[in-house]
Amino acid sequence: NKMKFFISMRSGINFGISNNQLARISEFSTDKLSNETSRIGYSHDVITGVETSKGWIFGGGFSYNSQYYNYQNQSTETYVTEEQGVTSNHINADGSITSNNGLIPVTNTNTYDLSWNRRHKYIDVQAMIGKRLQVFDRLSLVAELDVAHNILARHSGYYFSEATGDIEKFTAGQDNPYVNNNGFSAGAGLMLDYSVQQFGLGLKGTYRHNSNNLLSADNFYKTNNHIIKLQLSLSYFPGR
Repeated sequence: NKMKFFISMRSGINFGISNNQLARISEFSTDKLSNETSRIGYSHDVITGVETSKGWIFGGGFSYNSQYYNYQNQSTETYVTEEQGVTSNHINADGSITSNNGLIPVTNTNTYDLSWNRRHKYIDVQAMIGKRLQVFDRLSLVAELDVAHNILARHSGYYFSEATGDIEKFTAGQDNPYVNNNGFSAGAGLMLDYSVQQFGLGLKGTYRHNSNNLLSADNFYKTNNHIIKLQLSLSYFPGR
């Protein structure tokens, strides 16, 4: 009847859900804001806590998520080169024409398919509550709710630029409009768990909702970052 201490490690994949929209009136093409697709990322959680004899679970820990989005579009690049050509013509008194040759500027346009990824890495601290529902002898269904707070966010890849009308690429550490803290989020999950002596082996699905703007408040567009996770879980109950 006593409480059972546990530690749980969970690893798996994630799939981001992002919604880009203009934050103010802008000439930037909204079609480009929609040319993003989510890519598979990965997630790791470490949770410790206690489980009561009634199956209630209370715990907390840390979560690491690495998420990817891909932008695809046909992009146009304009650049100027210099080529040999006629710079001026002179009509002589006898009606003949004398041409002067030299370097003249030539405007070139190049259209190409553009594909680029952006990556976001988060470390969150979270608190959770859950309830174990017995299904069969060793098989159970665990429902969990949690609240998390982001303590570290790192970004790389690209952002949309109002000045260029397209994406602006950047690497980790370079200036960018993404925030360094993505605030609070809430998660709900279900796990199918199989007990083997002091261990629990599980498969867990989680949906995490975060409506905070991932960009600085003065940016011309805003985006949020929800996440769906599918993880394998290994739990250890030393007192079971």
